[in-house]
Amino acid sequence: MYGAGLIENAELTVVDINDFELPLYSSDLEAENGIPQNAVEFDNLIKAADGIVLSLAEHNGLPTAAFKNR
Repeated sequence: MYGAGLIENAELTVVDINDFELPLYSSDLEAENGIPQNAVEFDNLIKAADGIVLSLAEHNGLPTAAFKNR
């Protein structure tokens, strides 16, 4: 949030990816149930933004599993 706060004259929306619980991706689940509603909502937030600042915890120099699996 600190980095995003440095952008002047910007309206900020802080989104926590943990608020969008999603199953691991499976083409079989998608075929059976469609795209999960949480994925649609998260995608809509991204599409509505003029830009994003992405801040992730890291594990051994890579993004966490929680991010990679979403």
